[in-house]
Amino acid sequence: MYSHYTFLGVCTECGTKIQEGFLFCPFCGKKLKEEKKEAEKRWITVIFTDIKGFTSLSESLDPEAVHKIVDTLFRELTEIIEKRGGYVDKYIGDAIMALFGAPKSYGDDTERALYSALEIQEVLRQRGITARIGINSGFVLAGKIGKGREGDYTAIGDTVNIAQRIESICEPGKIWVSENVYRELRDKFNFKPLGLFELKGKKEKVKIFEVISPKKVEEEDFVFYDREEELSLLEVIFNDIKNGPFFVLVTGEAGVGKTRLIREFIKIKNIKPIFLFPTPFSRDFLSEWEALFKIAEKDFPTIKESLFYLKNLIRERGFEETKYSLIYLIRRILLKISESFKVIVIEKLGYWEELSRKLIYELVNELEEVPLMFLITERKRNINFPQNKKVIKIELKPLEEPEFSRFLDKIFIEVKNKNLFYSRTGGNFSFLKTLLSSLEEEGFIRRKNGKLEILREINELD
Repeated sequence: MYSHYTFLGVCTECGTKIQEGFLFCPFCGKKLKEEKKEAEKRWITVIFTDIKGFTSLSESLDPEAVHKIVDTLFRELTEIIEKRGGYVDKYIGDAIMALFGAPKSYGDDTERALYSALEIQEVLRQRGITARIGINSGFVLAGKIGKGREGDYTAIGDTVNIAQRIESICEPGKIWVSENVYRELRDKFNFKPLGLFELKGKKEKVKIFEVISPKKVEEEDFVFYDREEELSLLEVIFNDIKNGPFFVLVTGEAGVGKTRLIREFIKIKNIKPIFLFPTPFSRDFLSEWEALFKIAEKDFPTIKESLFYLKNLIRERGFEETKYSLIYLIRRILLKISESFKVIVIEKLGYWEELSRKLIYELVNELEEVPLMFLITERKRNINFPQNKKVIKIELKPLEEPEFSRFLDKIFIEVKNKNLFYSRTGGNFSFLKTLLSSLEEEGFIRRKNGKLEILREINELD
């Protein structure tokens, strides 16, 4: 039924699915080896999505009509998963099993999984369809497993089983997750505790949580630490804003403090910025730029009509033939906006839709004499960002162990076994915050007079 989804395997470098006859990966160019890759143990996030209502649909429609509906929908859901680095492991009847963190890991795989699940539910909701989604994180055996399946990459293990069991008891239209997922992302998403549930094949009851929504970005409760050099560079660039525009690309693995650096800079300089975020659930034209367009409406009352015209023009002729008309409009908007705003923050560039990202790249190359500073956050990856004199790159790294030790002294009243904290977090601020939340919940630490106090001896950290 889904023969067009059958592939011989995946590229071990970038995770792209490979069709028969390919000698090189069509995405990254890596030479493909013919020998079977052994399975490996790795930590991943597994999603099971079971779409409800297709059984009754098949009873009332012609089989070919049902096939067309299901095929179209599965293609769309697959695109949602793959655009965030997920891998569709298999289709099982009306269900999809997807992996995040294998074959390729991006460091924030569980977060990508939850955003994908939320978008899947939104897309289905718009079509009047419901689905149960269960998500779990943990260790699996991943690779090409089993005789006669030389091209099939899959994952097996208890982590997969639990994800499927959670999906099987989930309420239609909801997203239920395991405690592992909750612990990792409770600082980034709103969850509703559902209590303990019995799962088939598990001796003990399992804690389950419902995903409600992403949390709004708020100020970190950690002290700002060890980013003085980067902060000074941002101030130097801002002081030269009259010679703009400048595009500052702030990169680094998830949790190293990219957004925190920018917000600290904004606070120190008392700047009123414009924030532009990815819009994973929107199908609107250039939806990531919506906040900018709304501000510009009073000076450009026909902006909606102009964008509608450009949208149709791009559909008819393609982006390359029409990009200069779009850039001309955006430049006029930016020039006017620069009279009141000096900083535009572009969050998580990798999550932006392709057309919106292309527009940013073109602005880097074409925009001149606009006194604006663009602050762009993105995890370190090869995103082919343009390079010229207007582009400044800042790469943030986790703290080295000596600096991390001094940071612990700032947030704790007294702390021993600092090496345990470093070995568990690798100097990553976000990982430390998650760890401290767990320790606080379990009664090992508490907050006292603006610092953390250890109540029970900590000898090891799971």
